[in-house]
Amino acid sequence: MSEQMYIAQTLIVGTVLFMLFRQHPRLVQFQIVTWMIGVSLIAWRFNLVEQLNFYSNDQRYYHNIVEELTTKRFLTSEYPIESLKLPFTGPAAVLSLLGLHPTLALKAVSLIYLLVLTNILFAKFQPVKLRDQLKVSYLTGTAAIGIFFSSLALRETSMMFFAFQFMTAKRLTHSVLFLSLAYLLRPHLAAALLAGQIAASLWTYFRTCRSLGHLGLLLFIPSLTLFGSLIFIYQRSGTFIGETSDSDFFELNRSVGIASNFVGLQFLTVPESTVNFSLFHLLLFRIPLSETLVIPTVFTVVSLVFAHRIRTGHLATLGAFLVYCSISTRTDFNSFRQNIPFVPLFGVAILQLVRDYRTCLYDSCDSTFTPALRQSNCPESEIPSTVVP
Repeated sequence: MSEQMYIAQTLIVGTVLFMLFRQHPRLVQFQIVTWMIGVSLIAWRFNLVEQLNFYSNDQRYYHNIVEELTTKRFLTSEYPIESLKLPFTGPAAVLSLLGLHPTLALKAVSLIYLLVLTNILFAKFQPVKLRDQLKVSYLTGTAAIGIFFSSLALRETSMMFFAFQFMTAKRLTHSVLFLSLAYLLRPHLAAALLAGQIAASLWTYFRTCRSLGHLGLLLFIPSLTLFGSLIFIYQRSGTFIGETSDSDFFELNRSVGIASNFVGLQFLTVPESTVNFSLFHLLLFRIPLSETLVIPTVFTVVSLVFAHRIRTGHLATLGAFLVYCSISTRTDFNSFRQNIPFVPLFGVAILQLVRDYRTCLYDSCDSTFTPALRQSNCPESEIPSTVVP
C-alpha cells in the first residue's frame, strides 16, 4: 500500500468516526481531528515501515500479530494466548480484514478506546463548557497523552479503558470481564487491580467509617507495597521464598523507585542503560505531555491532604498502584508509560476529592443544609446528590 492510500484511509476512518460522534462534546471531535493529522504526519514523515519504529518499536510486534491473525499462518502460530493481546489486536485484525492497513487498524482501535473512555468520563462529570471539558480531559489523561498514544499502534489506551471499567464496574460479571481483558493485555496490571480492589474492600469492611485518615494511609501504603513484592517473588519462583532476601523489601533504592512513580520521575531511578535520552531531553519531552508529571503528583498531594476523605474507589486505585509499582520497579520497565493505565483513575480521584471538599465548604456556609451532614466524618455518606454540580 502506498503512503497516499494509507493517508486516504486515515481520512476516511476519521471522517466516519467524526460523523458517529458528531452529537458528542466538541473535545471528542477535536480528538478525532487531531488523530487524523497526527497519524498522517507520522506516515508522511517516516513512511509506512519506519513509522513502526517511531517512539516505540513495540508497534512492529502488534503489526506482526495482526498480520498473523489475518492470514492462515495464525493456525500454525506459536504465539501463546497472552502474547496475542487480543483485546487490542483482535478488533484491529477485523478492521484489517475489511481492507485497512494493519498499522492503521491498530491506531483506529486505539482511538476508539480513547473516544469511548472520554465519553464515559464526560458522562460522569458532565462538563458543559469547553473549559470544563478540557479540565476533565487533561486531568484524566484523555487529552495530550491519550491523543498521542492513540496515534500510535500501541495498547495504552485499551489498558486505560479496561482498568477504568474494572475499577468502576457495578456488577460482578462486568468486573470479571474487564479484569480478564486487562489480564490479556498485561497480566501484572490485572493482578494489581484485583489486589487493590480486595485491599480497599477489606479495609472498608473492617472500619466503621469509610474515610482512611493519615494514620491509616501510613499503614496502608507499606502493606500494599510489601504485598506487591510478594506477588513478584511468587511469579518469578513459584514460591514466596525466592532469591530476594527479606532486607530487599526495605531497600532505600527500591522505596525511592516506588515513590518516584507518584511524582512522574521514574527515569531518575532506573538504570542508566535503560534510558536512551539525556535528563534535559527527558524533561523536555514531558512538557507537551505534562500529565506525566502533573497527574501523579497532584493525585499524591490530594491523597495526602484529603486522606480523611478518600473513598473506597480512590483507596482501591491507590492500593492497585502501590502493588503495580512494587512489581514494575523490580524490572527494567519502570517508566511513565507503564503507569498510563492508572492515569484516568488518578484524574477521577482528583476531581472527586476536590469536588467533595468544595461541596463540604459550601455546605458549611449554607444554613439550609442539615447540620448533621456537616458533622459526619464519612465523605461518601455526607454529600447529597443535589449538592454535587
